[in-house]
Amino acid sequence: LVLTDPGYERTPDGIGKMMEGYTRMLHRNVQALRIIGSSVLSLAWVGCGRADAFVIGLAGESGKPWDYCAGYVIASEAGASFRRIDSRSFMTQGEPEFSSAFDIYARSCICAGSSTLADQLLMVADPVLARLTARETNYLGPRVAVAEEGESVASAIARMNVAEVVNASSNETGCSIPREFESAFNERWRRSLYEAFPESTGARKELEEWLETAKSNGRELRLQVMALKPNSWFRVHQHPNFEFEVTLAGALHEVKLVGTLPVAPSDEAPTLTGASAGKLEFVEGCAPKGKSLVNRKGSVHQSFTKEDGAVILVLWSGCHLNIQPQQCDDVNPLLRPGAGWT
Repeated sequence: LVLTDPGYERTPDGIGKMMEGYTRMLHRNVQALRIIGSSVLSLAWVGCGRADAFVIGLAGESGKPWDYCAGYVIASEAGASFRRIDSRSFMTQGEPEFSSAFDIYARSCICAGSSTLADQLLMVADPVLARLTARETNYLGPRVAVAEEGESVASAIARMNVAEVVNASSNETGCSIPREFESAFNERWRRSLYEAFPESTGARKELEEWLETAKSNGRELRLQVMALKPNSWFRVHQHPNFEFEVTLAGALHEVKLVGTLPVAPSDEAPTLTGASAGKLEFVEGCAPKGKSLVNRKGSVHQSFTKEDGAVILVLWSGCHLNIQPQQCDDVNPLLRPGAGWT
């Protein structure tokens, strides 16, 4: 049983989006939808177990902070899990959160009796995730140059509207940055890029090389949006230059070598099997919506998605040194050496 409320949305487009959301939920084994007319009471019902979940904001503006406050306390204290469907917020100060983390200023709300159910409903209620989970092929958007000819990269990223790159692929991905959030998104992207290369480590030198020469290890880096279907595995590969990724929807997972390996001058992929194989340590990582990943020059990893897929914005050269299955077979059980080759 899922409780809901149409909120204040009455435009034809908004009503259509709500109906699409309700249809997706009913197709995914939601037995009943009910409107009881009170957000606070709906949240209390979830808290006491009378309803399984409460969903509001399928089409945009819905509940207000005063609609959530009391119910949020009751339901969260009872162990309920909260998500929000999109990134919009009623906050007039501070930065909007580009994630699914809920706060009382969110314009949408999913409250469920368990985190598993909350995530399942999010995948159905969020139109971007719903489109992702239905994908049968991956989408690779156009690769966009960061700097114009003769312009320094540092100057370019200071003025570049990165949100425009995301929005240019929105018809394919369903993912867009609202106009009122563009400046905040651009600033967060720039800050995340610098934070990914701490000054206290050698990593900052890689970033400075790109800022000064417009290249990383001799290659130009460009921005690209990708929509990756669920349960996709890429080839095990080495990076001949650094790569910086921000997840816009879903989650990007990776199995990554701890440390880096030298990049051959001939750009030949390294062989991981052999005498040194037992000394190689791999760990699994994840960048959910709103988080970022960085892969330094010489890093080795394998990216993949799970059941929710991923929309990502990646700064990279378009070049990977793909490692043949026989070059990494039986190196680590976390890897899938044959993935992406057939």
